[in-house]
Amino acid sequence: KLAMVPDIQDYHTPDQSSPWYLPPEGRNPYVNSGVIAAAAAARPLFRKFRELSSQPAFLTGPFHDQKVINYAIGKFFRDRLVLLGPAYNRILSGPREKNFIEHFAGGAGYLGEMADRRESHAAKCAAVLGETP
Repeated sequence: KLAMVPDIQDYHTPDQSSPWYLPPEGRNPYVNSGVIAAAAAARPLFRKFRELSSQPAFLTGPFHDQKVINYAIGKFFRDRLVLLGPAYNRILSGPREKNFIEHFAGGAGYLGEMADRRESHAAKCAAVLGETP
């Protein structure tokens, strides 16, 4: 099994010509790649992720890791996904004190096109710990 948190938006492509297209009946809930909980028995999933991520067709557009993961889960491992609650990958909303993991977005899939968030990330982590950065 592979445990992940649903994303705040479903990014499954509607484009049937896309190599990562899945028909609606072949889709699991779209998950965010920020948190993945897996046991050693999940290695075949990660091998498939690696195999697909090395194919040029999967290296276009945003969300490279998420589109590979969501495609592979839907196409090859539909029964392996376990959905975690949003407290395991808090994105945008929810009371901070009720979360296990805070999500720091990396630029909506377009890495390198957003301003560096290192200082913001450090300040938020320090605030959670009751410290100053």
